[in-house]
Amino acid sequence: VGSSAGIAALAREWYAAPSNPAVEAREVFAAAAAGDPAAVAVLDRLSERVARVIASVAFMVNPEQVVIGGGVAESASALLPGITALLPRFTATVPRVTVSPLGDTIVTVGAVRHALDFVEAHALDLELLPAAP
Repeated sequence: VGSSAGIAALAREWYAAPSNPAVEAREVFAAAAAGDPAAVAVLDRLSERVARVIASVAFMVNPEQVVIGGGVAESASALLPGITALLPRFTATVPRVTVSPLGDTIVTVGAVRHALDFVEAHALDLELLPAAP
């Protein structure tokens, strides 16, 4: 669910065409936008799956907001209506669901933030080496 490759694999499975490796996530989203019933059905099923995952997270940690980011963020806006419509069926505490404008770069931003947090927390633990002559 969380990657373009995963969406493409689900599309091949749900299209009943596992032998067609040419199906890619962007093609599924484009076909759904053009009204292709099979592609719309794939996005509906994907929306339900994402809504169930978000509901599970909501049950455990009760977030106020869930932000969809990473590789599928660019296309996730097509899933938002389905996700938000289905969430109340799966959880009583419905979080706000949004899409990050950072897309794929959010992974890099998160990694840099994690590294900076580590340096800030352990700055005094670092041993300075003498300068080379």
